[in-house]
Amino acid sequence: MNTHDSSPGLISPFFLNRVGLRLAEGVATHPDSDYNRGGAPGFTAFDYYDKAMRHLVQYALGCTDEDHLAAVGCNINFLIDIQAKVARGVLPPEADNMPCYGAEKEDGGGEQ
Repeated sequence: MNTHDSSPGLISPFFLNRVGLRLAEGVATHPDSDYNRGGAPGFTAFDYYDKAMRHLVQYALGCTDEDHLAAVGCNINFLIDIQAKVARGVLPPEADNMPCYGAEKEDGGGEQ
């Protein structure tokens, strides 16, 4: 197997189901969001990073008011999507506004 080949079959179906349910809830709650164009209008990579970290902390604190791990998965999905679309010119560079502390920005690792 080529080290650059993707293996989506290794992604847990439980993960995919929970993230899919969370996305469906998001579409129902925020019908104006276009998840195929990087999520909610005006949201940037840092917005999704911030949301992912907030949900991760809520999970670590034991909060069970919502599926915080699925929310983390959704927000990481949006981050990866924004990186790839900026790299391909589909979204403007401003969409990936993550701070860069001296390291080179990349497309996110091996996408073809």
